[in-house]
Amino acid sequence: MTPGAPATPAATTAPAAATPIGAQRAFYRTDPQCVLVQPDPGSEQTAAGTALEAALARQLSSRFNRVIGAGEQRRVARTLALDPASATDMRRTARRSGCPAILYWSLTADEHDKTPLWSRREISVTASLRRSDDDVELWRGQHAVRRASGDPPLSLFSLPLAAYKAAKFDRSPELAASMADDLARGLFVSLPDLRQLGPTSLARRNSGSARK
Repeated sequence: MTPGAPATPAATTAPAAATPIGAQRAFYRTDPQCVLVQPDPGSEQTAAGTALEAALARQLSSRFNRVIGAGEQRRVARTLALDPASATDMRRTARRSGCPAILYWSLTADEHDKTPLWSRREISVTASLRRSDDDVELWRGQHAVRRASGDPPLSLFSLPLAAYKAAKFDRSPELAASMADDLARGLFVSLPDLRQLGPTSLARRNSGSARK
């Protein structure tokens, strides 16, 4: 954090719902060394969406050899006269770019509850990594991050401090980016790191399994 910048409160994470989370067998069979990130249709309209697009690409870059972020994907789609909101055009873009996998994602919550004395922010996301040639799901994940300016005031004496904390929380220029980074890290906890697995581990995982 830059010296003198306002501190951001620690994040708390929400447990994932009871849905299939993590890598599927097809993930190891596909060995997707390149991933294309789908632009979320509404992401450019909110600070959280814009920050999360960038955070997802950064986190994926630590696990795959090549990542085409949502911004780059939009430029490619414009060059090829394709619609980034079309699943068919997305797969076509991925194939032309040599990417065997596409990350589809969506903000499922972007809530900001605030009063003069207390402020709370929640962002949640769901994502699915799919094979670009046949749309088979390779991995699925979801995650949520919540932050608040502090506990609600319990006495008259704590009102001024609560009001100060709430105002500082709402004005923090780093809040959206910081929450997006935490969200992307938590989302990809169950996503295997192909750079660390190596060909031997992949071969062992693939042994005896048929491609879906």
